[in-house]
Amino acid sequence: MNILIIDPKCPEPYDNNSNKTQGLGGTESTILKIANQLANNHTVVITQHNRVESYSPRESLHFTAPFQENTYIKSPDVIIFVQMIEGIIGQLTFKYPKARKFLWLHNYVGEEIGISIRDIAIFNVEIVCVSEFHKNHTLEKIKNTFIRRLYFTYIRRIKVHYIYNPIDTEMVPDGTLVDNNKLVFLSSPHKGIENVIRLFSVAKMSSGLEKLTLYIANPGYRGDYDSSGLEVGSIVNLGSLPQHVAINHVRSALCVFYPQSKRPETFGLVYAEANAVGTPVLAHDFGSASEILGNQEQIVDCSDDGKVIETLTSWCLNGKRPHVEANPQFYLNNVVNSWEQLFYA
Repeated sequence: MNILIIDPKCPEPYDNNSNKTQGLGGTESTILKIANQLANNHTVVITQHNRVESYSPRESLHFTAPFQENTYIKSPDVIIFVQMIEGIIGQLTFKYPKARKFLWLHNYVGEEIGISIRDIAIFNVEIVCVSEFHKNHTLEKIKNTFIRRLYFTYIRRIKVHYIYNPIDTEMVPDGTLVDNNKLVFLSSPHKGIENVIRLFSVAKMSSGLEKLTLYIANPGYRGDYDSSGLEVGSIVNLGSLPQHVAINHVRSALCVFYPQSKRPETFGLVYAEANAVGTPVLAHDFGSASEILGNQEQIVDCSDDGKVIETLTSWCLNGKRPHVEANPQFYLNNVVNSWEQLFYA
């Protein structure tokens, strides 16, 4: 099968070398994992709006500039649009009329991305979300966006699926010693970093938690954070890290400290990866958190400072850090099997 993945929104070009040398956002990391696995049995071409030179790490995997896919495949069987179809769906449908088309959403419809329901229905594009919560949210947004006449005309024709984002099979506990005073935050600052730092500051003033240190890694493409007011050394800025280095920090931490209540995750790769290596996540109860985090002891009402402090005290001082493990549904092989089942359905 020939598979064309179109990424019209990535902050910068990425390929198989990116994860080894820099931090990547969850969307880009997920695309790389799935594309590489699919390339074991199919030919996969990824076009990126800001890529200039083509790069082919394997005979069956190619990264190209927009509309350069014909160098490697003449007629795709499947086209996957990442996040948006506007401006390109008509041209590509005309060019490849027999291709099955999917819109792969990673963010929220309406709040972060806009989609043309009319185009999705007319061009027979199927939507793929990254969790059941995300699917339900997307369906609700679609239904609430259009008047009843349009609902009956278009909505009933739209197919919405969900397939989880993948974690690597080698992400398992490895016996790394845990530092009970180490917290990590591994997300872009726009995901509620101000909540995280404020609650960390409050925790530091609590009895027994004075030695806590917060390690922050930032993929590097969405702003920074302000830690003024905290003593030097309380926060360690790790910058943009290759994935294997970031995961090593997660392994040695008491928890992934993610008490932000500003921006709910549609999936939350940080949830799944942390649990896979045996590290709990302290997370607010919204978005996909309760779906992706298996042990519900990790779910806290983070709008209540007292609940956050109580949880940290229990885990750090009282030896009640919860046992967590991977959900097998998230492993890469199972996720790619779900994609292939969708392709052939």
